[in-house]
Amino acid sequence: LEPVGARFAVRIGFRLIKGASNDAMARLISARYAPYDSIEDALRRSGIKASELGILADADAFASLGIDRHKASWTIRG
Repeated sequence: LEPVGARFAVRIGFRLIKGASNDAMARLISARYAPYDSIEDALRRSGIKASELGILADADAFASLGIDRHKASWTIRG
């Protein structure tokens, strides 16, 4: 469990997210020398495709940044 605001969330591994490629997730992890501060930051530093971040948005992977899955999806697809 990980604190997210006033609630707790379960952190799952990237390998459990359907459609997430091993290569893209490896690049995302290797570019994480400091925590990402936004979706744009993750996109820029990791170099992965927006569609791959969209898969993470659908899995609510940006909750730790205070961004819910719907807003993350709109941000990535926008």
